[in-house]
Amino acid sequence: MRRLLGILLLSGLWMLLFGRFDALTFALGLLVGAGALALSRSVFGSDRLEPNARDQGRRRVGLLQRVWSAFKLAWYYSYEMIACNVVMARDVLRPSPELSPAIFALNVPGLGPAGTTLLANLITLTPGSLVIDFDPDGETLYIHTLYARDVDTMKRDYRRFARQVFRLMDREPPQAIREAGR
Repeated sequence: MRRLLGILLLSGLWMLLFGRFDALTFALGLLVGAGALALSRSVFGSDRLEPNARDQGRRRVGLLQRVWSAFKLAWYYSYEMIACNVVMARDVLRPSPELSPAIFALNVPGLGPAGTTLLANLITLTPGSLVIDFDPDGETLYIHTLYARDVDTMKRDYRRFARQVFRLMDREPPQAIREAGR
């Protein structure tokens, strides 16, 4: 039922995007919506190859909590992006910037391949940080940063991202990630 509602919602958005409200545009929107949902099954937690919340004995989160987590992730990421860009601009304009580069490990157990990829991309898109490697099991990310004055604070901030990504992926985060950044 949720998949059908998602396809109908995407079809409606398709019609709004093109500004045409006829049967052909609606049918094309249905095809595009079904294809988009089929390609993104692992993001919505229905891919059988990826560990699911039921398989790990974790409580699943509801749809409203997932939507709220998406808004929180977008808000927090936008804030972090602006703050990091201001710091980066300040250091570019300084004759002698205050850099303290370092590489550290961030443990995010149970996130899965799609969640790990999303988290790694969010971290890499933040100015001054770059995910340089990860364990084959995908539970540890190795991050290079230009501003490692306090690595524990950086880990806490990245675990905030991870907590929202977990909820976005229809999973409740483990205890270590839930406690991060409170």
